[in-house]
This record gives sequence, C-alpha cells and structure tokens, in this order.
Amino acid sequence: MPAFLPASLFTDGAVLCRGKEIRLFGDAPEGDVITAVLTDARGMELARDSAPARAGRFLLRLAPQEAQTGCSLTFSDGRDILRCQDIALGDVYLASGQSNMELELQNADEGTALIPVHCNAQVRYFNVPKCPRPGPEVEEANRLCSGSLSLAEECRPIVGGLILSQGKIEMNCALDTLAALRRNALA
Repeated sequence: MPAFLPASLFTDGAVLCRGKEIRLFGDAPEGDVITAVLTDARGMELARDSAPARAGRFLLRLAPQEAQTGCSLTFSDGRDILRCQDIALGDVYLASGQSNMELELQNADEGTALIPVHCNAQVRYFNVPKCPRPGPEVEEANRLCSGSLSLAEECRPIVGGLILSQGKIEMNCALDTLAALRRNALA
C-alpha cells in the first residue's frame, strides 16, 4: 500500500473536467514529492505535474485537455505507483442537496424499468460518502470561530453540509454559508 493516497474521486472510471485546469489532490507524508501523469488511449503523455506534500496533503495541476476517453492517470511518490484506468475527460456535473438528492433511480417506484431504457455507457457517477472526513474547510471554520465550532465524533446521514447543534437546537448549514456569515461578522 502506497504511503500517499489520492482523493477517492481519482479512481478507475473517473471523469476529469475537459477544457479546465485539472486539480489532483490527496494525502501524503510531509515533504514526499508526488507526481501525476495523464496519458491518452495510445499511451501518449498528455500532462504531468509534481509537487511536495505540505501539511500532509498534495495538490497537483494538469493543463486543460480536450474531451476523450480511454485515458490513464498514474500517481507516484518515487517508491510506489498507483494507476487509474478508463479515465474520461469530459463534462462534469455536481449535484447536491438535502433528502431530495438521496433517492437513487434504482430505488424509485419505476426506476428498475427506466434504467435499461436510459443506460448510457458514457455517463459516469460518483457518489460522495454521507460521512466525509473533515478537511481544510472545517479546520478554517474552526479557526474563524475562535474555537466555538468543533467537529463532533458522530456522523449523521446528511448530504452537502453539516449540522450545527446547541443543546436540543439543530440547524442544517452549508459550510460556505457558515464561513461567509463568520467572515461578515468579523468584518
């Protein structure tokens, strides 16, 4: 198992946004230099970047690419290699919401009948886990709130935000909204 770990988005069958800078990120030991190479279906190199991990995280930037399929994405730290196959470059759509976003087509009343009719091998899906691990955004929110906001150990099945609670009062809140409110309060 490599000492570095790209974010779960970067796996076999992933779709990277075409026509925009491609940002690749994940976890790695401090100072380890992580390299990513994107190749096309013929094995020709399309883009490459390397950068050292800082604060346990790495961020790599690849040049914008045209739409295509059958690509490969290889990550390396000079010791270990992690290859992702069947990478597509195309349009990426993000959808988020509350409970209205949780119902998958396969679980809808007529879903099992609709799936075979609307099957498209070019459409790929990535479901974000309902209990994501805290990232820099939570750390920044904690810093802005001078310690009055902290991440609880418990996880709740919500999509696209967090739950603020004080006693019996709970409020579902998107993180960017919380940060904007704190920033305005500090201004």
